[in-house]
Amino acid sequence: ILLQGMMTSVFYVKLDTNQAYSKSSIELYDFVLKSVNPEEKVSFFKPRLMHYVTGVKVYRIAEDGKGDVIERLKDKGVEYWVVRKRDSGRFVPEDLLEVFENEQFVCRKLFVSRLL
Repeated sequence: ILLQGMMTSVFYVKLDTNQAYSKSSIELYDFVLKSVNPEEKVSFFKPRLMHYVTGVKVYRIAEDGKGDVIERLKDKGVEYWVVRKRDSGRFVPEDLLEVFENEQFVCRKLFVSRLL
């Protein structure tokens, strides 16, 4: 039974079906760990997971087509906006600076002015 369980685990790891720890997700977490400063904020559709894995401040901003998403992101002081590639064409302006891309995700940098 133990051997069967181990072989099943190996099988599913090779399938890369665990979305939270897929190859693309791990690449994204690595980017965030290396590129985002602790005082900067990220918007991601799974904020608790991103915070758990990377320790950064993460918010989920509704991307529902109601109102200006960019203004909502700026109001919260979000500097990095991570969206799934399959969703990025619907509501992500092309003029934002793309700082990371892989098979599943695109991360764009917002230029947020901070008051000192």
